[in-house]
Amino acid sequence: MKSIFAAGFLTNKLLPMTTLDPVVLFFILGVLARLVKSDLRIPEAFYNVLSIYLLLSIGIKGGIELYKTNFEHILPSLAGTLVLGALITFIAYFILNKILRFSLEDAAALAAHYGSVSAVTFAVVVSYLKDIGVFYEEYMTVLLVMLEIPAIGIAILLYRLHSSKGNSGAKNLVHEIFFGKSMILLIGGLFIGMFVAYSGNKQLNFFFFDLFKGFLAIFMLEMGIVAADKIKDLKKSR
Repeated sequence: MKSIFAAGFLTNKLLPMTTLDPVVLFFILGVLARLVKSDLRIPEAFYNVLSIYLLLSIGIKGGIELYKTNFEHILPSLAGTLVLGALITFIAYFILNKILRFSLEDAAALAAHYGSVSAVTFAVVVSYLKDIGVFYEEYMTVLLVMLEIPAIGIAILLYRLHSSKGNSGAKNLVHEIFFGKSMILLIGGLFIGMFVAYSGNKQLNFFFFDLFKGFLAIFMLEMGIVAADKIKDLKKSR
């Protein structure tokens, strides 16, 4: 949410409500539904389908832009993204585990979130920037995919090194880092997108591009419900 409204201030003016992205309203609807104790909930099976769809769509878009972009032009950005993702994950883990005394599991999980980026938040912000006419480099989607690799990898590595599961072997560690669901979908989508751009095939455009915002809106509805639940849990824990 903060990223969405911060993007609006790039135009150096307060935006009227008419420019508010409808996807954000779905998130607000989910929060309100939970606050009034509605039984509204997205079925878990459909939620999993939505997450797979969004990750694949983002990966495909990134692959198309990667094919169009001169690799030498984005190489410094790619290197910086990898370093930044690893560094932020290390710092977040140290603060959470050593200073704030979070459990090993919670510290590793939160560090991965801080080091990487929310693909859904990214999708909402990109859509919002297009709506208000703010220019950005199209290959940012590639950097989104690349940012996931060091963050997830470092978080799993830190957890394994400091837990009783640390002796499970390098093979299992590599498998967890590079063959988890998110990584398979993002990287697989990236290569599919490159092939789509190379072949000029547009058969996937309607499903993965034209319908993207509708699926994203439903996903954000569920995110609003989850966010409201988490707020309640925090109040109870306090």
